[in-house]
Amino acid sequence: KKLLSELRSWPGVHGENRTVDASRLDAGGRYAAAAAGLLRYVRARLTTAALAAYVLETLGKSAAKNVVVLSADPTPDYLRETVVHGFRKRLGERAVDFVKPPHLYEPAAGSHEAPFDVDERSTLYGHGFTYAYRLADDPRVDRSDIEGKLRRRFFDVVVYASVHRGLPFLDAVLEHYRADEIAFVDGEDEHGWSNFSAALPAVGTYFMRELPDGCPPVVEGGVEVPR
Repeated sequence: KKLLSELRSWPGVHGENRTVDASRLDAGGRYAAAAAGLLRYVRARLTTAALAAYVLETLGKSAAKNVVVLSADPTPDYLRETVVHGFRKRLGERAVDFVKPPHLYEPAAGSHEAPFDVDERSTLYGHGFTYAYRLADDPRVDRSDIEGKLRRRFFDVVVYASVHRGLPFLDAVLEHYRADEIAFVDGEDEHGWSNFSAALPAVGTYFMRELPDGCPPVVEGGVEVPR
């Protein structure tokens, strides 16, 4: 924020109409230094791997080795896709996505399907911009017997990456995992608080993309964990 605020006071930068006079920008290296600083910040804080690291750090589980990212619907959900991508980049095959979002993965070698198929891309949210077909389909990722693995505590952390689109195996997760081992991710547009979203922070850590007013929420009639 400080860097971007400083840019507004530079010669040639007109914040009132959001234009830049390139001929007046400092040619002595100030602009290049600022651009490099911004790029360093983005690489450190705004990548998908940084998002995964933030989730684990918030839980106090930075050393987690095995993570399952759960969702019930394979159709595109932008925040879910970035969460899956980030954990796969951080942990490789030890980050298991279930269900598997097929549009996240590169097509088989020699295939003429997406990402080059315009019709296929047109079915995806935002035509898959930035998230589709970016991961190698690693055959070592084992999506079998997820419920059994949860009951055996095979995974160190459980991430529900799209809470409004299903919470598979929730009973098993709540029975065998502590609140500091469970993350709920809400990537929907701002929708206020409900009994549903107010209940989950009691049993895990709730990450909300668009936080409404009133946190923690006060919901009339009490809350109940959705089953």
